Amino acid sequence: MEQNTPRFDSQTGQRLPELPTQEDKKRKKIIMSVVVAIIIATASYIIYVNFFKKTHVDLTKNISVRFSGTSGSDYTASSMVSNDFQYDESDARLNLFYKSITYTFDKSSGLSNGDTIKVTVKYNTVLVDELKLKIDTTSKTVKVKGLAERFTNASKISGDILSEMKAEATSKITQMASSATTSSFKVSAKLYSL
Repeated sequence: MEQNTPRFDSQTGQRLPELPTQEDKKRKKIIMSVVVAIIIATASYIIYVNFFKKTHVDLTKNISVRFSGTSGSDYTASSMVSNDFQYDESDARLNLFYKSITYTFDKSSGLSNGDTIKVTVKYNTVLVDELKLKIDTTSKTVKVKGLAERFTNASKISGDILSEMKAEATSKITQMASSATTSSFKVSAKLYSL
């Protein structure tokens, strides 16, 4: 380590401050470099969070479509779609965004069990930008199921269904017959003349 010899003012004889050594200059440069790096890193993080970071959202993750009617003649409507979004409902802007979502279908009528339809989510792009959202998925393919089947002729009805229908009909007839009493029938004699 380099030692400075004390310096004195030639006129007053007072001791002058020591000159910085090479080591002091190096230390100062290192400290300044670290401080500048921290400032740059902090500013970069703030800029990233405020301008570039977006929250990823999958608008189709929890979509389910309810089908009702008869296979071959069913239709879909937006009101038949449920989508359980998980978000902070106390945030008015987020609430507005999620409530504004609507759905369209690539096929919406004449649906039969086994058909597939594409459900597409429509949303407010202005709110997406304001809320810094990144929409990952906007459509989902759904299989049509749960519609009542209509048979075009009796030969297409399976043996299991026929057995079930016969058992149900026999049960209903038996129930009706057991509840009927002889007093519930009125027979009146009518004479017919020729």
